[in-house]
Amino acid sequence: MDRSTFSSKAEYWQRVLDEQRLSKLSVAAFCAQNSISVPSFYQWRKKLQPPQPSVASHSLVPVRIVQNATPVSEQSIQIMTPSGFSIRCNMSVDARKLTQIIEAIEVAERGDSC
Repeated sequence: MDRSTFSSKAEYWQRVLDEQRLSKLSVAAFCAQNSISVPSFYQWRKKLQPPQPSVASHSLVPVRIVQNATPVSEQSIQIMTPSGFSIRCNMSVDARKLTQIIEAIEVAERGDSC
């Protein structure tokens, strides 16, 4: 990629950043393949990335806390594994049984036999 075809360095580096992202290569591999300085790559990526919103720029919304009138036996929880498996049960479930179920799911997700 020749810099002379671009009207500015920023335009050139934005193109480099876009190509690296689309290439699916690591930064180091992309830079080595294209004879680009890794420190320069990171410097320009920092310069050109959009500014992150500060916490102060977020709006605050009012929150009202109310006492939960639902009995514990009717309240439910949902547990989701990283692979997307989920369990929903009421809060009165026996902890030992729930532990056994979760352990069985972990074994199944690893592909081990029960």
